[in-house]
Amino acid sequence: MTPSNPVYINNGSTARLVWDYSDPNNEIFATIFSVLVDGKKGKEFKRMLVKRNGVVQNHPDIPSAYKGRVSMEATATLVVEKVTPRDNTQYRCKLFDGTTNPESKIQLLVTDPPKITHIMNDTIVNDSNTVTLDCQADGKTKVNLCERPVFSSGVDYRPLNTSLIINIGDNSVIVNQTFTITCDTQANSPATYEIFRDDGNNVGSNSVLSTFVSEVEVNNRVTFTCKASNAYGDGRTAKITVEVYSGQVQLESSYSGSNRTVKLGSSFDFSWNYTGDLRRVEWGMKHREIYDVNVTLFILDRYGHLTPNISQYNGRRFGSMNQQSPGQVKFTLNPIKEVDNQVFIFKFTPNNPLAPDVFDMVQLIVKGVIKPFPVSDNITVPVQFTEVPQNVTVNTSSPLFLSCDASGFPEPKIRWEKSGIHLSHTKQLNITSSNKNDTGEYVCIASNGGKQEKT
Repeated sequence: MTPSNPVYINNGSTARLVWDYSDPNNEIFATIFSVLVDGKKGKEFKRMLVKRNGVVQNHPDIPSAYKGRVSMEATATLVVEKVTPRDNTQYRCKLFDGTTNPESKIQLLVTDPPKITHIMNDTIVNDSNTVTLDCQADGKTKVNLCERPVFSSGVDYRPLNTSLIINIGDNSVIVNQTFTITCDTQANSPATYEIFRDDGNNVGSNSVLSTFVSEVEVNNRVTFTCKASNAYGDGRTAKITVEVYSGQVQLESSYSGSNRTVKLGSSFDFSWNYTGDLRRVEWGMKHREIYDVNVTLFILDRYGHLTPNISQYNGRRFGSMNQQSPGQVKFTLNPIKEVDNQVFIFKFTPNNPLAPDVFDMVQLIVKGVIKPFPVSDNITVPVQFTEVPQNVTVNTSSPLFLSCDASGFPEPKIRWEKSGIHLSHTKQLNITSSNKNDTGEYVCIASNGGKQEKT
């Protein structure tokens, strides 16, 4: 799923650009959001946010104007706060799968409410005469003008221009959240109303009424329809679709950071019962400084599971989940090894992008092991390139820019070489003024703890 293009957003509000994707084979290892800005070579996309192994961070190249104003929600939703006309530009979501690396670009247009600058005076005309209506308006962006008929109270007609709205701006509600539905129409004599759900259940017969949804449908959507009628006929129905979320995930946990003692060679199950609309569960090693996952061991979601290539845990991780609430999540570690003598953290992500993640933590104490294994000393995730340099042709004296980046744990270090000579240790190699001696093959080397890859 990609956002509409272009996306219109009011000046000063928050823009949410929603991308979503399926990854049944668990091939996507990174997501990067970029923005089109003025660069040294003209317009160019600058990276703002990068998501790897479920962790979202600012990219080193993030333009200063976006620091503190952008974040990522849900699977791939870019949030830009306090937009201004300067944010009128393109935004890109790029997925890295090591082969096609698909991407999507959209244009954001920041708007101000339109203002009518001129409207014609009242005019009296004879029946069958031609009438020219004159109305002018301005605003950001282009203003669309339309007219609605306003009838004299002495003319009878059936309902026209029926509309249906709710008082929630993004048409998203949580189960049992009360919201107001308003149906409006033009009619003479006055209209009567009937509002009903797509399952046929009648909601009410008032033009304004309060209601709620007590359960989540299979597709998380409920459609409401308003029918307006009077003695002269029925008007066209109006519909509105509401996204319904289960709210925050609730866990039944026996852990809450407590210890569990296990034997070498045995098996241990981590299990929870839960209620709510659960989208994804991540099992990993706890970050030393923040309450979050540092190294991901296992991911469960609606598309299946993902087990990153970590040699100390290959063949020992198992997991399953029931996505119907109330449900159960279960992870198994078998057999137990010395490296398991440490703290594990579990991150439960609701389907509702407005609801917070829920965490639980367990410390395994392996009998006979004296101290926990430091993550950085014993766990390695192989280097994998997330950006590789492309062949480029430039004119003499023109600047030359080559970019390279990689993921892994510990975090890979990047260096550039040409003909075996070290040139730079930064992710971007910059040659401000090229000459004929710069012709040749440039090698990007990424390494972490003795393991390295070249491209």
